[in-house]
Amino acid sequence: MQTRPEADYRSGCHTPSQGGGAAAERRKPRAGRPPQIRGHRPVAPEEGGGVTVALIPGSFDPPTNGHLDVIRRCLAVFGGVVIAVVANPSKTPLFDATERVAMLQRLYESEHVEVESFEGLLVDFARSRDVHVIVKGLRAVSDFEYELQMAQMNESLSGISTLFLPTAPVYG
Repeated sequence: MQTRPEADYRSGCHTPSQGGGAAAERRKPRAGRPPQIRGHRPVAPEEGGGVTVALIPGSFDPPTNGHLDVIRRCLAVFGGVVIAVVANPSKTPLFDATERVAMLQRLYESEHVEVESFEGLLVDFARSRDVHVIVKGLRAVSDFEYELQMAQMNESLSGISTLFLPTAPVYG
């Protein structure tokens, strides 16, 4: 591997032997304070930077370990989760929507989780809950192809973003 001679380094760059001087000293994080990212400023709550709540829609008929894994992982990332149980009248479910909501409520008795059923457009439900992020678990590439089209439509209709979370291989 060829190395660049020290004379070729541009201003502001230094080799480890040069130390970096005062500029490097200013870049070191101070104890107790997180390092600053250039161009980043914290967002105040009144500017929309409050707790982010994710909407996780699905049939949950019945709730599976794969569903529960996606919910668990979302709870690790987001400040709260709304589990949206789809009540699709055109399908014959194993459990009705009320039973599916009750099962999920028993599993998640937390102030950070809400479980509700809904009919109609997902973006309308998301707007009614003031949620701006939808999380969809994906099992396979075929899921992505369909869900990408839905995410793009939801974004164009409402400005609501969709995040895709691959399922853990054990549940795929």
